[in-house]
Amino acid sequence: MIKILLIIIAYFLGSFPTGYVLGKIFYRKDIREYGSGNIGMSNVFRTFGPIPAFITLIGDAIKGYFPVWFAFYLNLSADWISYIAISAILGHVFSIYLKFKGGKGIATTFGVIFAINYLIGLCSVIVWIVTLILSRYFSLSSLVATFSSIIFSLFLKIDIRYTYLFISIFILSLITHRENIKRLINGNERKFGQKVKL
Repeated sequence: MIKILLIIIAYFLGSFPTGYVLGKIFYRKDIREYGSGNIGMSNVFRTFGPIPAFITLIGDAIKGYFPVWFAFYLNLSADWISYIAISAILGHVFSIYLKFKGGKGIATTFGVIFAINYLIGLCSVIVWIVTLILSRYFSLSSLVATFSSIIFSLFLKIDIRYTYLFISIFILSLITHRENIKRLINGNERKFGQKVKL
């Protein structure tokens, strides 16, 4: 019973729309009405600036980290930890507080990865930063970073069930970034540093 309850709690925690709440409280604006319409860190950065974006990043990452960390604390199996992790990410993507619409789940994914293996999390973040610097695309750096977690998990030979989790997360990332992928192919994806007019 506790396992099912944790999956439900992870979903509701993951659903908390950090970027949306920040926009409403401090700017009196709905982040969904600007830029890409996304509630995640990248759109918050373009719309409100680096400090709100950083707060959004940390808030969204905690949503993924805490339930997975707690599942480890309870010594649950890798299968149940994976279910809890996916539930938290799906909560962000399909937020119950925003009529089942949300963000792309990348920051929450980083939180999940750090909770499972901090070294893989650190390496994935480095990949994200390097790719962002080289390409200036948030979307591309996110996809490359989530894919890299699969490679790092194989390299470090962690429980194969977590590798399957990372594969599932990467597939979900491809789905949530499908419009970004189209824009990347067409050459009209927004780059890092491009601000949104309020």
